Amino acid sequence: MNKLITTANGGFDTFLNDIRFWDEAIRDSFKGLTSPFFQNSYDVRILSGCVRTISGSIVTISQGYVIYGGEICFVPSHSYTLTTGYFELWDLESYFDPAGSKIFKDLTSHETYQIRIAKVFPSAGLTDGNQEYSVTERYFDSFQNFLSIIDPEFPSFGTYNLAVMKDLNGFVHIKGKMRTTDIGVGMVNHTLGTLPMKYRPSVELERSVSWLFNSSTGEVRTSLVKIKTNGQLVLVAHNGNYSDVLDYGQITPFQV
Repeated sequence: MNKLITTANGGFDTFLNDIRFWDEAIRDSFKGLTSPFFQNSYDVRILSGCVRTISGSIVTISQGYVIYGGEICFVPSHSYTLTTGYFELWDLESYFDPAGSKIFKDLTSHETYQIRIAKVFPSAGLTDGNQEYSVTERYFDSFQNFLSIIDPEFPSFGTYNLAVMKDLNGFVHIKGKMRTTDIGVGMVNHTLGTLPMKYRPSVELERSVSWLFNSSTGEVRTSLVKIKTNGQLVLVAHNGNYSDVLDYGQITPFQV
């Protein structure tokens, strides 16, 4: 991140541009830290709280925090009336704290303490730049969406669970290790798991996974994996030992 260097002896006059440089450096750092999990500047992820409850037609969102397009925002507890057919959308709301009213050198008065919060509001239609609450994920769920392993012969290897995530540019990354226990050699067309809807390619893809076949000679072999449009991750063929560990982090990321 950018830094405001203040270590030189002697001191200097501090101006608003100095404070702005410092403020933007911190904002850019948070944006960079969270950028792998966002595709748009208005994407929202819940950090804490923000639980939706409904009583009759009154919807209440509990207090919490969200990341809104890379910016961390407080969400106060708030309620609204929901009309049938309306959408519930996130938006930013800003106002000024009166304590930040300052008299500038030219004797003009300006508000300087801007409070920025995020809220959910009802809307008769979807609008560009506003994400629906119903599709909002919790931030730590964005790190990895664990796949549903539907073949019991492909258990995850230790804590390296098969998982998937999507970065800012829409590239899907698969990671995790699995052991081919108790299957033996000559395996074909074994489904390892199913990718969630928004992680599936529009056309069927093939990827290779290399693995160490003989630790004594250093011989490396390759297994073929298909990524289908219905989300199935299929090990097409694997001719190796029953205890081989396959690292699916080798699968080249693909864009969706």
